[in-house]
Amino acid sequence: MTYTARNIPEGTAATKPERIEHPSLSATSFFDQLSSKSALIVGLVGGVMTLCTIGFVILLTIFLKAR
Repeated sequence: MTYTARNIPEGTAATKPERIEHPSLSATSFFDQLSSKSALIVGLVGGVMTLCTIGFVILLTIFLKAR
């Protein structure tokens, strides 16, 4: 029997290796892992921070144009 470089006998079907996923790369999202109350709080805080960032940029442009 002749072996190839991968030590697979000739004439046998080579099987595809199974894909092993890392536990942190699962299909669940960040919000799926939180409880509903925690997801609501994280969403509200993120929304407020986004609005504050937009307001800061608008006020900064008004302040810099005034000079």
